[in-house]
Amino acid sequence: MASKVKECKDSAPFALEISPRRLEVPPDGLLEVKIKNPTKDIQLIRIYFDSFYFLINFNRFDSMKIGESKAAITASYDLEPGKTCNFTIGYDSSQFNPTDNIYYNFSSPEGFLKIRHHRKTQNMPDNSKWPEREEPLVLKEKTEKYKKLDEIFANIQKNQQRRARFGEILTNTDSGTQCDFVDEEFLDSSSFSTPDEKREIREYFRAVCEKCMPKNLEELDSMTDLEIIEMRSKRVKELDEKRKVMRKEKGPMNPTKCLSIVIGSWEEKEKSQKITDSKNSNDIKESQKPDESKTPKNPELSKKAEVKPVSSRKPETDKAAEAPQPKSIAQKPTEGVEKKNKKNPCCSIS
Repeated sequence: MASKVKECKDSAPFALEISPRRLEVPPDGLLEVKIKNPTKDIQLIRIYFDSFYFLINFNRFDSMKIGESKAAITASYDLEPGKTCNFTIGYDSSQFNPTDNIYYNFSSPEGFLKIRHHRKTQNMPDNSKWPEREEPLVLKEKTEKYKKLDEIFANIQKNQQRRARFGEILTNTDSGTQCDFVDEEFLDSSSFSTPDEKREIREYFRAVCEKCMPKNLEELDSMTDLEIIEMRSKRVKELDEKRKVMRKEKGPMNPTKCLSIVIGSWEEKEKSQKITDSKNSNDIKESQKPDESKTPKNPELSKKAEVKPVSSRKPETDKAAEAPQPKSIAQKPTEGVEKKNKKNPCCSIS
């Protein structure tokens, strides 16, 4: 990712001096970044940072965690004319578990640093009208620990694609990466009495969808988009119907509290249904075993199968009984009988 500079027609060009020019982070140490104000005015600086590898330490800056990504943070600072401020970027082994950073939504695991500034005045313009510069972070040397992080990062990206098929929407904004399951267009087009109601509905629907999502996301790989939509719709509808019934019975409830009750009852039903299905499946298998042996597919073949063992065993019994009685053979010395016996291997004596 190359450096990006954005300048607005209504404001001065980007004037801050940033060093070093290339933001290379050592694998085990810290990168120190310096920002100098070469202008004659106080500059209000705002910095946005996110990374899968690294954390940032703003020192004296006023900072605030933003969005869903674990390392995403913003900070602001008033920089006097001719003065310099600094902060550090690097890997921290005591940071969060990287496997939990499932909402990091940028293509590079190194991340980025975005800096905006504006001459400080009483009436500051909107952030979008400030000149800005965005710099990619670069890992100086890829050691074994970063190769392992790359594997985790690749797996997270695969799961993000799976969750997106289930309806998850990740959006990168100045407030960090936001996660939703409802399109912003729908929220804007729907009528809500207060902003809090809109927020509650968004949070409620997200919680419902996350609950309905398969725990093993690989299950979605063998499903079509239509099958996934049908599964999500069915599960969400079931939870929402229970919420509506509960509201009638118990009056208005906080969506979060209501959802916890709904999910609890839904989980019990799911367990019960799995046990019932398992029992039914076993009963069907047991009942089918004797039926398959007793009930032939072709009755004619069955009759032949029943006759065969009787006819094959009978000549052997007669053979054993007639062997010590030569008279019975001598009584029928006719040529035809001898020929018959030769033709019938079952009656021949060897």
